[in-house]
Amino acid sequence: MIFCISYNISSKSIIARMRYNVKKNISYNLTFYERKNMFIEKLEETLKQKHLTMNKLAKAIDFSQSATSQWKKGRMPQIDVLKKICLYLNVSADYLLDLDETPPPILTDQEQQLLEHFRQCSPGEKESILLLANAGANKAEQEKESLNSKIVG
Repeated sequence: MIFCISYNISSKSIIARMRYNVKKNISYNLTFYERKNMFIEKLEETLKQKHLTMNKLAKAIDFSQSATSQWKKGRMPQIDVLKKICLYLNVSADYLLDLDETPPPILTDQEQQLLEHFRQCSPGEKESILLLANAGANKAEQEKESLNSKIVG
């Protein structure tokens, strides 16, 4: 799966990828109109799974709520906006455009809350949080290994 983080998206590349997949006989027999409807369906489904609203998404990516209503009417977001959506929701553009059926990871409410708070932190604060999380994960791994060695021994 290709995520927006590492994928330089352009409208030409999306169209080229769709044409390539059609040539590869992958079942992409959707019209452009159907594809636009699929985008909003996938977006709304992902928002629901992550307990988010369209308004919260618009605010998070610094986009107007009136523009999101245009998406519901079938207008596709610009590529730079699509990138922001993908980064915020942690999904691939391929998933939202229905080019990849791999569903996005589902986070618990606590994980979602942690992620939202993390995104609001400064780079220095993010680094500190990552160090703390790595230390906690290492400690848990050591405790697990210790417990396993006691069981075996």
